[in-house]
Amino acid sequence: MNPQRILIVEKDGIVGRDLQETLVRAGFSVPQVCRTGQRALEVVAQIRPELVLMDVSLDTDLDGIETAARIQDVLPVPVVYLTGGTDDVVRQRAGATFPYGYVVKPFVEEDLLSTVRTALSRHSSIQRLEASERRFVSTLRSIAEGVITTDLAGNITFLNPTAEKITGWTNLEACGRPLEQVFRIRDPSGGAAEPLPAGELGREARFVLLSARGGEVVPIEDNSAPIKDDDGSLAGLVVVFRRKRTSAADGIPGVATEAEEQSGQHLVKMVESIVDPMFTMDSRWRITYVNSQAAGYFGSNRHEIVGRLFWDDFPPRVREQYQDEFSHSLKEDTPHTFEFYHESKASWFEVSTYPFADGILVLLKDITPKKKAEEERAKIEKLEGLGYLARGFAHDFNNLLTVLLGNLSLAAARIPDEAEYRKDVLSAKDASVQAQNLVQQLLTFAKGGAPIKRKLEVGSLVEEVIGECQAQRRDQGINYYYNFSAGLWPILADGDQIRRLLRNLVRNAEQSLRAGGDVMVHCKNLDLDSALPDEALHLEEGNNYLLIKVIDNGEGIPDEIRHRIFEPYFSSRERTNASGLGLTVCESIAKAHSGFIIVDSKEGRGTTASVYLPAVIAPADITAAPGGNGGELREAPQTRFAVGEVPRPAEVMAGEGAAGAAGEAGLGRRRILVLEDEVLIRELIARNLHEAGYEVREAAEGGAAVSAYKEAMDRGRRFDLVLMDLSIPEGMGGAEAIAQIRHFDPTVTAIVSSGYSDDPVMANYRDYGFRGVLPKPYEPQHLRLLVAEMLEAAEAEKAQ
Repeated sequence: MNPQRILIVEKDGIVGRDLQETLVRAGFSVPQVCRTGQRALEVVAQIRPELVLMDVSLDTDLDGIETAARIQDVLPVPVVYLTGGTDDVVRQRAGATFPYGYVVKPFVEEDLLSTVRTALSRHSSIQRLEASERRFVSTLRSIAEGVITTDLAGNITFLNPTAEKITGWTNLEACGRPLEQVFRIRDPSGGAAEPLPAGELGREARFVLLSARGGEVVPIEDNSAPIKDDDGSLAGLVVVFRRKRTSAADGIPGVATEAEEQSGQHLVKMVESIVDPMFTMDSRWRITYVNSQAAGYFGSNRHEIVGRLFWDDFPPRVREQYQDEFSHSLKEDTPHTFEFYHESKASWFEVSTYPFADGILVLLKDITPKKKAEEERAKIEKLEGLGYLARGFAHDFNNLLTVLLGNLSLAAARIPDEAEYRKDVLSAKDASVQAQNLVQQLLTFAKGGAPIKRKLEVGSLVEEVIGECQAQRRDQGINYYYNFSAGLWPILADGDQIRRLLRNLVRNAEQSLRAGGDVMVHCKNLDLDSALPDEALHLEEGNNYLLIKVIDNGEGIPDEIRHRIFEPYFSSRERTNASGLGLTVCESIAKAHSGFIIVDSKEGRGTTASVYLPAVIAPADITAAPGGNGGELREAPQTRFAVGEVPRPAEVMAGEGAAGAAGEAGLGRRRILVLEDEVLIRELIARNLHEAGYEVREAAEGGAAVSAYKEAMDRGRRFDLVLMDLSIPEGMGGAEAIAQIRHFDPTVTAIVSSGYSDDPVMANYRDYGFRGVLPKPYEPQHLRLLVAEMLEAAEAEKAQ
């Protein structure tokens, strides 16, 4: 099977190549990446793609939306737009081209592939449906029997040529008319024919007389069946009939006008077989008929319902809100559809009304699941909108925080411990860290902040978070405990995000302890064999998990709001100005790490939040990991950490080697090239590395960095390491620069750094040629540690 062909139209060459590589790795064929709409129009007929990935904003007179429209004039191909977050006007223009989806830049590989595959699958389904419809209509037109189809109210929607010939009505004339006006039948004995049954086609046909339009009486055999939609709901009726050969012995009487079917009576037997409630009302809102499903809806038997006023079941405000909607079919004599919320049932219904006799026919379809799905989509769109906003300022804000945090850290290192103002500097540094956390929380829960995963030992991370919380809440009567066994399995995770998850859960526990109490964090290894029955329901077979439980004996969560705890902006603690984002962030982080979170709580009996995260290795490969306490319940030590001096967790950074004293000393005069466009950050990095004993050369733009590296190699003074900013607005960024350097030095040791923590390069840095990653903002000692580890790893590779 040949791979599906995709045409990429993207103005940015780097982004285009990245898209191409991602799609090719996923098994698609990408024969062309066009940077202009004109070029796309030139090649589309030749390539004949099965999907077009189109940049909305092309830097030419022909933008992406116009290009897509012209391509669709040539080839009916699905289009997925690449966008940085368009406004309403652009989305309205794009909607005119019927896009199959949108991918937000910078794209996340998982979202890109999901959107592309969904678009291709949907387009294929539409093509099959259209082909099926063409074959169906062609078949109906060509068969020898007459075929008439109607909608739910019995109004004709189609006549095939045979039916036109027998009835004397053309398809154009008959469509929209009641079936009984065109298909006038009676029993051969002279009485009215029985209503058309709601059986399946294929039953024994019946013999009736049809009064054709010109007055001719035509003996026919007819058959009928209900038309149902994909949900099994009644959508209409199909009638199949053919002429019947007769003789004088049949004794066919003449046409009797009083034998015509009474209006609408042929539906009575059909409606009992459908799955949705249906009822009829007269013009005074009196119910005249209900099917069995409608009787269940009204909560009564039919005899009690028929004759009752419809509005008696609702308060006056409901009648005021919806009477015009229900009256539409009476006033306009046309079908009408609207949505209706039934308060007492807490359910949404799609109401379809049809003119019927002297009143209306009403069909109710429960759309509560659909409305809930729409609410979920609205929630996602709200999160994505916040994500665009957060990402817009996160980069610049993180750059500023890098300068603040870096200079405060360097200043704190120079201030003697006994200095009176040291505490002030450390407090300012701690505030900078908290500001960083706020930005990351927004990005994380708003579908941003792809995790930068490293092997992580959770034990020491728990100790750190407990220590922080204890220091901050020392006078509030809260006792902190932790309990985890030796040999805890490591996880592949973003240390900052897991730390944020733990802080949020512990903070939630603290807020439930108004009069003091206990908070315990418990960690254990978990697989299907060791899991409790209720835990095993959520685990994937063959996977190992690390379970983190945060337990408190606080006030608990009331039953009536427990289902809303993961909703963004929902909080039961408005008086504390809670943001309502804490648990939403926790859920987002868990999902981003292929895990999940379960909250169990009883009002007045405390809460247990359980986080399940996939472990890295199988149990047989486990050796004792640091951080365990042998399963002993320990009270958190009463060490009072100074603000800003809480130890970092034991993250195994790139290279997975511990930086020793030699790293802090600089390992001699190693040469480092720094690419950074922000002057303040560049100066901070250079000063930090100079103090650590490194020789530093600076570059403000990617092209200059590439030239400096090439020049150093030609002179035999190769740089030992390169630190690159990912995004350079006015020039070449780190991703393109490292790609060019690797052309002439494939062994280059490089670290990528950025304030865009959700950029795919940051999450998948090795795929782009980097060996380490350092999200902004960061403290100077973290840069030194990572540089030392990278240089040690490079030395170890050379020695092999």
